Amino acid sequence: MELFENGKEFEQILFLDNFYNNFIIDDTSGSDLFDILVSGIKKSTNLYVKRCSFKLICDLTLIGKISNRLSTAGLVNDFILGDNNLLKTIGLKYLPYFPEIFTSDIVEVLKDLSDNEDGEISSQALVCLGLHSLSLNLNRTDEINFVSIIQTSKRYFVAAIDAVENRDDADYYILLISWIEAVISNDSILVKDRLELLENSLLIRNLYEREGLELDFLIFQLISKIKSSLDISSRSEEWIDFKPNLQALMTVRSEIDRLNNLSINNKGIINQLSQGVFENLQKLIYSLHLSGERKRLNFLKVSSDLELANFIEKIIDYFPSTVDENPENYELLITLQQSLGTEEGVRIYKKIKSREVSIEKALFELLNNNNNNQLPFKTGSIHGQEILNDLTSKIDKFLPNYNLEKRTAFLNVLEEVIRYTRSTLVNNDKKRFLFLYSKSENGKGQESIEQDLQDSMLSYFEHSKIADGLEHEKSKFVDGGRVDILYKKDVITIPIELKRSIIRPDETILEQNYLAQAQTYTSGYDQLGIFVLLELSDKSKEPPANFKDWFNIHHLAPSTNLKIKYPDYIISVVIPGNRTGPSAKSTYK
Repeated sequence: MELFENGKEFEQILFLDNFYNNFIIDDTSGSDLFDILVSGIKKSTNLYVKRCSFKLICDLTLIGKISNRLSTAGLVNDFILGDNNLLKTIGLKYLPYFPEIFTSDIVEVLKDLSDNEDGEISSQALVCLGLHSLSLNLNRTDEINFVSIIQTSKRYFVAAIDAVENRDDADYYILLISWIEAVISNDSILVKDRLELLENSLLIRNLYEREGLELDFLIFQLISKIKSSLDISSRSEEWIDFKPNLQALMTVRSEIDRLNNLSINNKGIINQLSQGVFENLQKLIYSLHLSGERKRLNFLKVSSDLELANFIEKIIDYFPSTVDENPENYELLITLQQSLGTEEGVRIYKKIKSREVSIEKALFELLNNNNNNQLPFKTGSIHGQEILNDLTSKIDKFLPNYNLEKRTAFLNVLEEVIRYTRSTLVNNDKKRFLFLYSKSENGKGQESIEQDLQDSMLSYFEHSKIADGLEHEKSKFVDGGRVDILYKKDVITIPIELKRSIIRPDETILEQNYLAQAQTYTSGYDQLGIFVLLELSDKSKEPPANFKDWFNIHHLAPSTNLKIKYPDYIISVVIPGNRTGPSAKSTYK
């Protein structure tokens, strides 16, 4: 240990490679081992030494040898926030095992890392987000939210597979979600099929993956027990004697609880998964198959021993308080979310259930959006998707009766505008966007003009899904004006107005100086338009605004005293130009 702390790299590597073969490990306290290994992280310049020391600290913490989880969690956080990609990746791999640091701040960091140029980092960040989403405690939420969170998790895992090859863990979790969907849909054949695929996946991975399978094996054990619970519950109509079957259910539940309480590496995350998605799944199984037997269950509870009576009481507590004459159609909900996206799928589903939208109209939406499920996020990124969801909810609030076909067409255009805007910020080819950079960065600085932005956006849109409806510099528009970019299809006309500014406008200046023109173009058509401002103020000493703050929605009062039945709204996008690099903002010597 002295050679490790003070010796050369060879002695350090030799110590780490033979760490578990060293007889002194059992005789050394966890805190001393932590201090010794931390010295390797802090003192060594060798990445292998840093990585192995970190990995040993995490493993020793997870098996309980190192008892101070917070100190280890702090190291995980430091590795994730650090600059070295290799250390960042190993930090991300251990993050799911330390849910205590899964704060809202770290979630935002993961969303940023999901755009990282390094595929290993971006894919691992997406897997972490998927597991986090699955582990959210939703015990007190309704079934629609439960299905929604499953679909959100699935999109993260699909995105992880898209980011890098051979992401077998993400494939496994997608299979897991497919199994959960089959249970929710009460499809016994698919439940059995997906469970077999999960088992085969584990057996194949076990042949070539040396480590990291403990969590996935434990998940498989848990869902195997949940399937046993499903098998017993689904035959409740055939039960002649209730008591033996309920005792069998109680035995399965006890086995599930035992698995949850195992003191192994994955205790933190498996407990969260059990209290979240798996608990909701068991609740759904009991409600679906046993709620019709409430009277018999109450009768049996009175004559049962305390343990069985408590179990019956727990089952009854899962049942809805009232009988729903219009029960949930989970298969339809899952299909809509898979095709239209989580939020849009829920919106259409609720309208179908309340009979605001017909099945035929929903089918049109499914067919019209059959390409939406090709990408896990419509805008190509998590942050972009959040912006789209936020703007969509505001449009729905301000225009609740807006034509469904026009709404779909406008959101398609908005998706591409968000996608383009994101491409100017993250992992961009600087040569394509020289008009966005200062002269100190070999860009055009404040000499950039509207035509630069127009040419760039049109070039991007011409290779997008809105290419077939594009026009530009459309003259003789409303009031004889000229709109910079126009999207025109049979159902809708959408003007996209572009401007530049060398001052930094606030919302008042933006509305007074620019948005009246954009809203004027919109007023002759379909109530929704887009305005994009290339903002060229000096940015040499200030950081950029958060990407989400580049977008907003506006409505200016029109020149009339009459009641407004068809208000116009403008989505504004302020793209920062005249940018400088991060190092240019520093003043250190």
